[in-house]
Amino acid sequence: MIINNNAKAQMINNTISRMSQAYQQVKTTIGTQSNKELLDYVFYLNIMNLNKTSAGNKLLVDVNSALVDLQSSGKGY
Repeated sequence: MIINNNAKAQMINNTISRMSQAYQQVKTTIGTQSNKELLDYVFYLNIMNLNKTSAGNKLLVDVNSALVDLQSSGKGY
């Protein structure tokens, strides 16, 4: 059990380290030093990669309060 937990911890640590290196490389590539600009870049990339043909995808921008009808989603809860 301890060996398994240590292996999982090392895997998580390696993943975080590699992601950090990748984000640093992206910051260099797009020419920014700001973490906010990097997060904006990742956010817009995710929006551009949405499956626009799927009927279930909807993008709401600047919504401060929303009412959600869960019954119409088909979940029933």
